[in-house]
Amino acid sequence: MRDLKFRAWDKMNSIFIYFTVKLGEETFLDPTIYDEELYLYTGLLDKHGSEIYEGDIVRVVEDLTTTDMDRIGKRYGFMTPQESGSRSIYGPEYTAPVIWSNKSTGFTLAYKWADTGQIDDHIRITPEETEVIGSIYSNPELLE
Repeated sequence: MRDLKFRAWDKMNSIFIYFTVKLGEETFLDPTIYDEELYLYTGLLDKHGSEIYEGDIVRVVEDLTTTDMDRIGKRYGFMTPQESGSRSIYGPEYTAPVIWSNKSTGFTLAYKWADTGQIDDHIRITPEETEVIGSIYSNPELLE
């Protein structure tokens, strides 16, 4: 049977409680001590080997080659790295929360554009470029 890893925010102690649910077995949680949301493990590890969960805040340092960015820019109409002075449309380094995206049908990063406030929720998580630096509960200031 497959195991699903979750975490839940313990409001009383301001910590995450981690647990595993084995499919096919009954699991009981006391809903009064947890937030309404359970956060699922993405199945990915960051560049330091830490598990990445939904609700984590990650720092991404992109390592795209100029050729990659030229191809992406031309395909989607973005400025090329030479035109923008950056190797990525989001910048060479950015911070974003990990979310489930119905549009992408998977875990993605939700990048908020400073100038428009628009949120891109289709950014693929690349573990070797990603570092978990906090969570939306314990470090919400990281998203400001």
